[in-house]
Amino acid sequence: METILIQNFKAIKNTAKREIKVANLTILMGEQATGKSTVAKLVYFFKKLPEEMLDGILSNSRIDSENFEAKITEKILTLFRNLFGISKNLSDFEVAYKYKNENIISIINKKNDHQIKIIWPSNEFV
Repeated sequence: METILIQNFKAIKNTAKREIKVANLTILMGEQATGKSTVAKLVYFFKKLPEEMLDGILSNSRIDSENFEAKITEKILTLFRNLFGISKNLSDFEVAYKYKNENIISIINKKNDHQIKIIWPSNEFV
């Protein structure tokens, strides 16, 4: 089963990471403005990542082993910014998505770093 862990992202203000199981049908219930739509958009983002990565590879003849990770990261961050806005408007957060194959991809923002970081599965691009 896939899961998403969200810590302090947009309307979801929490200090502890909360794991949400993502199934074929996942029902989110809660008060207005508590982050249900944010969770749905994050799940959409992470489910779209494999397609975005493949599209980035197939549509860019200038990708080689030296710039592969940078080019794919750039494409993914563009999708993230289109969905959630630029990082300077976001507080510190961490979101991690665990896929069925046990790979975990994390998106982390530390305002002091002035950029969003993507943490890939170990040795994925080596």
